[in-house]
Amino acid sequence: LRKLDFEELKFSLYFLAHVPADNHVPEDKGERTAWTFAQRGILELTHNWGTEADAAFRYHDGNAQPQGFGHICFSVPDLDAAVVGLMRAKANIGRYREALREEVLRDCTEVPLVDLLDAPLSNGRSVPTSAAGFPVLRLTALRRGHVDLAERKIGAWTAEDARTVLVAEDDFLIVRGNGSKHLVGRGGLVGAVESPVAYPDTLIRARVDKSRILPAFLRIAWDSLRVRRQIEALARTTAGIYKVNQSGLEGVRVPVYEDVQRQNAAVNQLESCITVADRTAADINVQLARAARLRQSVLQRAFSGSLVPQDTADEPAAQLLARLCATTSHGPSLSARPRTPRVRA
Repeated sequence: LRKLDFEELKFSLYFLAHVPADNHVPEDKGERTAWTFAQRGILELTHNWGTEADAAFRYHDGNAQPQGFGHICFSVPDLDAAVVGLMRAKANIGRYREALREEVLRDCTEVPLVDLLDAPLSNGRSVPTSAAGFPVLRLTALRRGHVDLAERKIGAWTAEDARTVLVAEDDFLIVRGNGSKHLVGRGGLVGAVESPVAYPDTLIRARVDKSRILPAFLRIAWDSLRVRRQIEALARTTAGIYKVNQSGLEGVRVPVYEDVQRQNAAVNQLESCITVADRTAADINVQLARAARLRQSVLQRAFSGSLVPQDTADEPAAQLLARLCATTSHGPSLSARPRTPRVRA
């Protein structure tokens, strides 16, 4: 379709695409460039001059270190419409996750949380921040069903003080209070614990009987719609903070399969599908960010006059502005114009 040479940098760009036989290809370079970038499914190739004669030259494929694949570009006729489509797809992925979860839990029976515990629910402890002491998790450590053990601070207490509230692998931590009703009661599963850390009073610890329910299955079930409805019905607000307590959480009926092997299969099935959904959502976020940068680039080029070819006969913007200012400063002011007298009825 088009070849662009960059002599100073010594490389050329080739733009290729499948074009229908009846499609007219402009001969003018400017028109052809505009026409090229209006096509769909363009393949852009780069030729670095001189590499064809260098037997030792190798292209980096982006898979070996340092990793860094370039990009595949898709042209769209309407940037705003493309962004709307991406936002709609992102919303659909969220609904897809929920639909998957509900499908996996469809045939479960509901059991009170208290009957699935290996130890009573336990609140953490409140400790002030200190420069020296023992680490404690922050509330922000809970992220989408998991606990980020690196999200911690140093508390003004000792290891002995924290001994009864240390987290362990497979603990399930529940948000005790939050300003948002949507976030109160959310839970996160603790993974491998490499260094000791305690949990704060803003979290409630649940340790389950693994012969009744797998911790990973509880993580899935806890975010289900039926559990969320119960938790939000339990939440009480004080000074703008929604809170749940141990006695209320113990009565929450959790969907569960009696057979732990079936639980394990359900976890694997759901996590496999959600991993694909998460990757797609991450890709959409990248494209939305690129679309925002592209919009700024288009605006910058438009304001600088480089978006479209300029007519050399046009008056420069600086001269036009100066002329308009001069006309305004020497012309009659608004206050000097005669006013039309008002007539009262």
